[in-house]
Amino acid sequence: MAAQAEALVLANTAAGAMQPMNEDHRNNLLDYARGLAGFDWAENAEMITRDRHGFDLRATGQGKQATARIAFDPLLTEPGQLRPAVVKLARQKLAA
Repeated sequence: MAAQAEALVLANTAAGAMQPMNEDHRNNLLDYARGLAGFDWAENAEMITRDRHGFDLRATGQGKQATARIAFDPLLTEPGQLRPAVVKLARQKLAA
């Protein structure tokens, strides 16, 4: 029951979290597409879904389009964990 409540809280904030990522952090999303998803051809990337497990990223460029699942580790249990999780992904990308 608690997991369902956590999932619902995160689902209710998903759209609000995706908009700033897609508007203000396009470069980071492009880095994730290239560095974490392996889409070295990507010229644009956007977050298309998000949940407590991670997010789906759509990459486009050079006449191609693909999606990838980028996982959060650990799973998110409250909205305040999103920013640290995204920062952790950026650090992983830089370390790769």
